[in-house]
Amino acid sequence: MGAQFPSEDGLAHLAWTEVYRALGATDSVWRQFYERGAQWNTPNLSYFGLQYALGAVVSPYVAQQLIVSALIVLWVASTYALSVALTGRISIGAFVSLLLVHSSWLYGGYFSFLFGVPPLLLSLALVIRIVDPSTLVGRRDFFALAVLGVLAYYSHVVAAAMFLMLLFITAAFLRRSPRRAVGVGIAAAPVALLFASYLLADSLGAGGMRWEPVGKTIARFVGLAFFRGFAAPSSAFFWLALATFAAIVFVLCLDTVRRYRRRDPEPDPDHDRLSVAAPLIFTLVACLAVLYVVSPDGIGDGYNLKARFQLVMWAWLLPALVYRGRLPSPPVLVTATAALLAWQVATFAERTYRFNAAYEVARVRAPALPPGSTLEGTLDYDHAAFDGSFIKVLALAPEDFAYRCGCVLLDGYHPSTAFYWVRTLAHAKTRPAYRLQIRQMPGGPVTVTVEDGSAR
Repeated sequence: MGAQFPSEDGLAHLAWTEVYRALGATDSVWRQFYERGAQWNTPNLSYFGLQYALGAVVSPYVAQQLIVSALIVLWVASTYALSVALTGRISIGAFVSLLLVHSSWLYGGYFSFLFGVPPLLLSLALVIRIVDPSTLVGRRDFFALAVLGVLAYYSHVVAAAMFLMLLFITAAFLRRSPRRAVGVGIAAAPVALLFASYLLADSLGAGGMRWEPVGKTIARFVGLAFFRGFAAPSSAFFWLALATFAAIVFVLCLDTVRRYRRRDPEPDPDHDRLSVAAPLIFTLVACLAVLYVVSPDGIGDGYNLKARFQLVMWAWLLPALVYRGRLPSPPVLVTATAALLAWQVATFAERTYRFNAAYEVARVRAPALPPGSTLEGTLDYDHAAFDGSFIKVLALAPEDFAYRCGCVLLDGYHPSTAFYWVRTLAHAKTRPAYRLQIRQMPGGPVTVTVEDGSAR
């Protein structure tokens, strides 16, 4: 929708991928400031590899829109596959799980991590087949599992960690089937080796083992904070939508617990595999919930790591939830979910068009800069939201502005991080010629401010 997909990190991902491409030319304006730094063992190759490849065929902005569209389709398809593997049909929980797609991760531009979600869902679907003693399992199943694990790793390192956790727990459940347990272990080996090599080469975080207050951790978990996103026309309406989503999830989980406690005297006429897989899924959910609570802030930027655990926890659990309760009725749950989906898509589409129009006006009105100029971005994070969104979609717009005008943004948003494939040269401590700020004051238009870099 529109000229660009409005996400916080997405504009920076696109810009730095194109900077990486431009570094292959000898006359590149970025050449004296940056160098290529691609590594074969970079866990974020899925998104950036696609962005780089498609960006050579179509406009980089169109490429990003195609990639995001494919991501959503893959997530929906993998949710369908998991639901069918568990229940033999599309469960109400699988339908509710579609609400996870329009989360803060999508609006934040965490595309690499999101590309790891479909392999995790498909891995669980395949694991359910493997742990079912009534199903014939061959080498192709374990080979497919290993391929899914490698895809998860090259999407995001956290996805790889959760894949290894899934296979470790699966092997424990297969203690009475040693041949299948060995097959699971072999399938986990490639990802384990890749994960170990990554840990030996890089640091997981800095700042020491510090934890946030327990009350805040629980409040975030109960509040499903990863749900906060771009499609929030007002705080009150957002919290109403979130409460509705939480209520639907609570009803489904409560009904599942009740049926599990009484061992469900009425077996599922369509599929019985859910009863076999339920202990495995409940164990996975419990482990991710515990990881959410105990993960320290000094690893993975604290909350970003925790919210990833919680998102995958619900993505694994929801397709397994079927509803046979009396109040509310299944049509009520389906209607409420459909209304939330419609709200997510409609409000996001409307705000996307408005963002594209406002951003285009701001770019046209911005002062012209000579190509090759050096810029310094002055981050005003408090005014980097668009229309009061939870996601600061303007925070990394300086990267996009600099790329479009052929200028060099010095000390941009961690360009030396491995997954951008770009490294800052040691001698590139150049004083910027201009200072750049892109922001929106509450209720005002998007503005681009350019100042002489010597002004202090």
